[in-house]
Amino acid sequence: MQTTSIAPTADSTRRATTTMYVGLALSALLAGLTVVDQATVGGITDEMWKEYPDYTAGEVDTEAGATAAALYVLAGLGIACWSWLAVATRRGWRHTRWVATTVLALALVASASMSYVPMPSYLASAMWLPCIAGIVALTMLWLRKPATR
Repeated sequence: MQTTSIAPTADSTRRATTTMYVGLALSALLAGLTVVDQATVGGITDEMWKEYPDYTAGEVDTEAGATAAALYVLAGLGIACWSWLAVATRRGWRHTRWVATTVLALALVASASMSYVPMPSYLASAMWLPCIAGIVALTMLWLRKPATR
């Protein structure tokens, strides 16, 4: 039995691709905010001190560094995935919707697992923004406008 897939329209594909580039920019924003936090504000370190007051300075620095590294990895993977998915969508690769669904599921799991790590609210919010863009882009990929005759 052969199954057929309804391809998204050109308009929804164009909008989804634009949304993917917005998601890429939001992932870059997460990386940038993490750099600024580490270089100036020290919000991650402050949150670690609040959460773990009995830790030594070395332990807090280690935890803050690990949190920043995890945010960098999330941002880097987000940038790579957004770039690849935007190009694949624009070129009309037929498996893009399924790959995008899988990537979004993994991003949601990764962001949810990071939600338990002490960090400033601006970094936590920036971590979830690309996921919201992913939900919007995926909705545009899966929903098809009715054909006009």
